[in-house]
Formats: sequence, C-alpha cells, structure tokens
Amino acid sequence: MEDLRITRLVLNNVGVFEHLDLSFEKKQLKDKAEIHIFTGENGTGKTTLLEAMTYFDAWFNKSLLEENNKDDSNYLYQKLYTSRKVINSENLSIKVYFQEKEIEFYASGENPFIVNSDFFEFYYNANKNATSVYRRYSFFAYSGQRQLNNTKIEAFKSYEFNPLAEALTFNKTHGNTNLFQWIANNKTRSALSFQKGNKKDSEEYLASILKIENAVGEIIGRKVEFIIDEYSLNVMVKLDNESIHYNTLPDGYKSVISWLTDLMFRLDYITGEGKENFTLFLDEIDIHLHPAAQRRILPVIQKLFPKAQIFLTTHSPFVIGSVDDAWVYKFKLDETGNSVLDGEPFLTEDARSYRYILEQVFDINKQFGIEVEKQLDDFYKKRDEVIKKPSDSSLKELEKSSRDLALQGDELRAIMGNELKQLSRILKKEITL
Repeated sequence: MEDLRITRLVLNNVGVFEHLDLSFEKKQLKDKAEIHIFTGENGTGKTTLLEAMTYFDAWFNKSLLEENNKDDSNYLYQKLYTSRKVINSENLSIKVYFQEKEIEFYASGENPFIVNSDFFEFYYNANKNATSVYRRYSFFAYSGQRQLNNTKIEAFKSYEFNPLAEALTFNKTHGNTNLFQWIANNKTRSALSFQKGNKKDSEEYLASILKIENAVGEIIGRKVEFIIDEYSLNVMVKLDNESIHYNTLPDGYKSVISWLTDLMFRLDYITGEGKENFTLFLDEIDIHLHPAAQRRILPVIQKLFPKAQIFLTTHSPFVIGSVDDAWVYKFKLDETGNSVLDGEPFLTEDARSYRYILEQVFDINKQFGIEVEKQLDDFYKKRDEVIKKPSDSSLKELEKSSRDLALQGDELRAIMGNELKQLSRILKKEITL
C-alpha cells in the first residue's frame, strides 16, 4: 500500500450532497503536482468535500474533537451528516477510494462506525509517538484562515513530535509546537555546523527554510528571509530590506507563511524516500491574497511538491487560470437544493483569458459595475428600437444615452463610438458622440 493517492470519492446524504460519485484521474505531469480544484457558489459543499476526504483521520486524532470543544465523535457525525433534510435513512455514507484500498464510513442513528481497519493499521503504525516517522505516504490539510500565534523562541529547544498528529485539522498547528522555534533551531544548527567547517550539514539544516523563504517570496513578489532578533528573541520576517514582526504582516502573507512552514516542518520529521509522496488538502488558501499573488501561488506549489496530489477549493479566476492541466470540478445547487456537478470536470489551460474563465467557470459575463451595466442594457434596448423603427426622438434619446456612458471613461467612450459607427452604416446616416 505504498501509493495512497485518492482515486474516488462517493457521498450519500452528506451535507448538501444527496449523492455524488467523483473519480480523480491521474494526470502525468513531469516535475509538477497533480491538482484537483473544486469551485462553485457559496453553499455548494466545496469545503465539505475536503472534510469528507479527511474524515478518516477524525477517529484517530482526538485533537480535532478537542479543537471543537467536543469530547465524543458525535460532533463529527453532526458536522458532515447534517443537511436540510430530516435524517432518517441508514444510507448515510462516505467512501474514499485509495490506489489500493477503499475506506467506507457509515452513519446510522447517532453511532457511526467504520470498516476496513487494516488501512488504519497501516497508516497509523507503531511509530505513533516517535520523534521521526518513516512514511511511504502522508496526508496534510490547511486553510487560508490559518494563522500562527506564537513567535517567541527560546535559545534552543528540541521537540518530541509526531508529524502526523493534527495534520488534517486545516486550521490548527500542532499544540506543542512553535514553528518559529524550529526555524531558530535550524538556523542555530546551521551556524554551528558552518563554524566547525561542516558546510554540507550547514546547508542541509537550512534547506527546508530556504524552500519556504523562496516559495513565499515568489508568491508575494518580494524577497523573504527569516531572521532572529537577538534582543526580543523573536523570529522576524525580512521583506526586501525591512524587518517586520510576523503579527504585523498582511493576513495573506501570514497565512502562506503559516501553512507552508507547518508543512515543511512536518516533512522535516518524516524519514524515508517516500516523504515527498503525500496528498495535500487546501481550503481557500488564496482568500487573503492580492490577485497578483493568487496568480502565482498554485504554480509555485505545483513545482515545490512535484510528487504530491493536491485538492483545493477556490473562488478565484486567477488561481484557476494560473496553471495547465489541473482538473476543475464546478458545483451548483439544483432545483431541489442538492449540490451537483455543473458539467463534466475539465482541464485548465493557462492560455485562457481571465474573461473566458469568468464567463465559463463563474458565469460572469458582465464587464462593468452594476449601474453601468444597467445603463448599457438601456442603451442596447434603445439601439434595437431605433434600428426597428427610427425616429428623431428615439435617435436623440439614444445619442444622450451614448454620451452619458462615454463620459464615464475611455473604455466606454470607445465602445459607444464603435456602436454609433455601426448604427450609422445601418441607418445610412452619420451619428456621432
């Protein structure tokens, strides 16, 4: 069971999904991660899909229950198996299919149960409390709302830490871990190794941190470096030439630093050749980022983790339009209020314009603000009336509408100019702004 790539998800009466059967085709990309993107309006169950695929961890990771101040598994039952309908059926289930194994979850009444426990015996193995874990495959989940709270470090501190603990809680860093302490530790080890002449060891200690700095810097378009303030014992973030405390960074920067650092920290504690093989669940990680950074985040991640399988949710056309060969699954609510696929899944093409993506993926075919669009609709209505039945009065109204629009900007002026030229040819009469 070396390959635990997710190949299929089947939901019955879960959240807004009455029934859903998704297969995830593996795309052979050279040196790039496999990506699956869930999109659709609010309330169509995008986050529910990620939660369903990570549901297997809840039964073995009590921290998820503690995060929500619950002391039993009934919370999870309520969270995923609640919908508009009265739940009275025993046909409530989540089925997750991996490359070589299926896990099926059933819920009946208030006591859900699971089958195929051999998966859990494989995944949660005997190294549960080890400081490093040998893994052939792993799973991690992060949300764009994620933040770090503790930037204070000690001079040096080691951890006994299981990198799989709380790895699928989306918003929570491992409770006993200060990620900035890990950065400080590795920078200290690197400096000591360099002083001893061990250049190779020095570079290895910094390797993961450099990947974070380079990735974050590429995403936000600035040079990023973590530095230690010797007086406050805080890890500061150096942006270009300015040292800034993490807490004062923009939320988008903090979010990217938070989840990328947590992931690299966990990978640092995993041993074995398979440590690069994992599935990554990302819930709206672009939410606080400027559109320019949204365009860059997915290409950076895709190259940084070339052997990963990535599932993510987004409302951003800039994310969807940023990469080639990512699968897009668009959801909508049908007439009964159930979430269903809106068309077949399709592959992205970074040669598509954002206007095309807005129209085809997000059903937005308007170019201007709401009030201007109303004025444009009124103009086109008047234009059609003039063409059908021209009169001096209707033509004057049309000219006034065109002038009102043209005064609002060069783009609208050009549009109105072209429209009146076309009308002049049709009516064989000169009409100008």
